[in-house]
Amino acid sequence: MATSSATAATILPAGQASASEIIRGAIQRNEQIRARHDRAEVVFCPHALGERRGEPWVLGFTLVASPASPAPGSWEWFSLAGLQDVTAQPGVWLTAPRWSRPSAASFLATVAVEVP
Repeated sequence: MATSSATAATILPAGQASASEIIRGAIQRNEQIRARHDRAEVVFCPHALGERRGEPWVLGFTLVASPASPAPGSWEWFSLAGLQDVTAQPGVWLTAPRWSRPSAASFLATVAVEVP
């Protein structure tokens, strides 16, 4: 069965579909995300989820950063392909002033969900 390219672009690989749904739910419920990135633990508050060049990405406000990441309390784009063991957890949901948040629309080709 043929699918349009617009439909095909929204289908995520099997290993990433669950991470995408976990992150989508965390954005909707203002929960933290805990995962491994570059073999180190990261904890962040997700603010936007979408696709860039056919790959899923999430914008997070970091609480615990990996050695390769900026310091905690900063914004970072994470490729879902680079995140492992993704879980949502309750906790204080932090952000920064809206003017400091990177624009999801300027980074992502398609925005699936974003904090207002």
